[in-house]
Amino acid sequence: MTLREELLLARNALENAYAGFDNATDPDLIDCYIFELNAVMKRYKYLLQKAAESDPLPGKELAEAYRPLTLS
Repeated sequence: MTLREELLLARNALENAYAGFDNATDPDLIDCYIFELNAVMKRYKYLLQKAAESDPLPGKELAEAYRPLTLS
């Protein structure tokens, strides 16, 4: 699996975790989603750093290519 594919999977996992958290009503389930969000965010951040280190794009282009996930 390529780094780009891993980033896409992590991004999708993050979006799914946020969706689950937004819909959770049980306190135990809310706790589970909080832990899941923290874990996926750390993985996503790690993958972004790996991509930034291995990408030959110059600074400004690199920042645009691998900008962090923004949620509405």
